[in-house]
Amino acid sequence: MINYAQEIKKRNSPRARIWELDIARGICMVLMLFDHLMVNLATGFYHFHFSPALRSLSKIASAYFISDLRVFGWIFTIGVFIFLSGISSGLSKNNAKRGFKLLLVAYLITGVTQIISTVSGVEMTINFGVLHMLAFSILIYAFCIEKGELSFKIKGFEIFLSDILSIILIFLVGYLTATNSVPIFFATGNIYETLFDAPLLSQFGYILGLTPDLLPSADYLPLLPWLAIFLCGATVSKRFYKDKKSLFPSCDFLSSTPLAKIGRKSLIIYIVHQPVLYFLLALIGWFFTGVFRLF
Repeated sequence: MINYAQEIKKRNSPRARIWELDIARGICMVLMLFDHLMVNLATGFYHFHFSPALRSLSKIASAYFISDLRVFGWIFTIGVFIFLSGISSGLSKNNAKRGFKLLLVAYLITGVTQIISTVSGVEMTINFGVLHMLAFSILIYAFCIEKGELSFKIKGFEIFLSDILSIILIFLVGYLTATNSVPIFFATGNIYETLFDAPLLSQFGYILGLTPDLLPSADYLPLLPWLAIFLCGATVSKRFYKDKKSLFPSCDFLSSTPLAKIGRKSLIIYIVHQPVLYFLLALIGWFFTGVFRLF
């Protein structure tokens, strides 16, 4: 029997979750897990070819890896995830703290992956991945936008500073892409190496996405174009989630679904999923071929 008093109290609680955001984030995590599983099979575990069954699986993964489905699926999934992160930042009370914590986690991952790369001889260092990009985006939002958020109305429609910045970034990205100045999604080549030849400026260009060849990175997501998508999410949060409550309260029961639970644990899942996938694939390879390899 439903205790309506408890349900109302839960909905009005400041800690109540917004189920649609959790489920959307959970779907993104499931798609990411599938993508990384296929990529791992396509780019490593070559001893799988000694087993007919595993050889077929590797061929399927390799076909997926070079397919348009993977390219557009990756862009869509990461774009939605970053957009949701922008919404979450619009709901948060302490983005500076969140940003610095995430930045610490991101650079711990950089250190760990660098050590693994050195020991294994397989380059898998993550120098500026999704967590780095999200941490910088959250901090930019916290210190440059959130604290002094300006807004004005045009014919009754409220326009925020984050609206203006996201539009400017979108047009900037469009211009750079149209003029082939920056290959946005799979960037290679130091287009602006003469402009950013000083070490500090090179690092700044790397973070922006203007000098992508400065450092190798197994997962590279610069601020351009992704900061624009993040700010779009923050803008949506201000317009549609002012009360920090679900837009579909009649479906709050969906907050207990597996996808919603996965969405709530997205950071932990992201941190541990690759070691778990590598270990499980190594066990499968050992079972079928008698060879235990982690890569």
